[in-house]
Amino acid sequence: MARLGIIFGLLLCGVTVAAMLQTPQKDPSQLYAMMIGIPILFCGVVSLNPHRRRVATMISLTLAFLGAIGGLSWLSLRLSGNGLPSSDAPSHLPIFGMTTLCCALILGCIIGFSHDRKQTLKKQ
Repeated sequence: MARLGIIFGLLLCGVTVAAMLQTPQKDPSQLYAMMIGIPILFCGVVSLNPHRRRVATMISLTLAFLGAIGGLSWLSLRLSGNGLPSSDAPSHLPIFGMTTLCCALILGCIIGFSHDRKQTLKKQ
């Protein structure tokens, strides 16, 4: 789980960097992925310590859940209009990437938790 948090934290930061390099027009919504990615990366590094693994994983899972819910709500509010203006279209790509990566992290954590649970039950 620690490596998963580190990888997804770096990917979320990469989404922001790619969005900033993609267009000369700067928008605060391009930074949302990095605002979620840096704490997830930090929690991934902290969860390398076996004594803090569970708490750090739960915090990163909570951040990913907030990122997914926030991204879905942001996209639904922005896309519910009559259509996208062409100048506003690049700002949706980093939010979509953040939402996708956060959902993938949630899914990966759920799969990892179920795998750990099966391993624990086999040991008993």
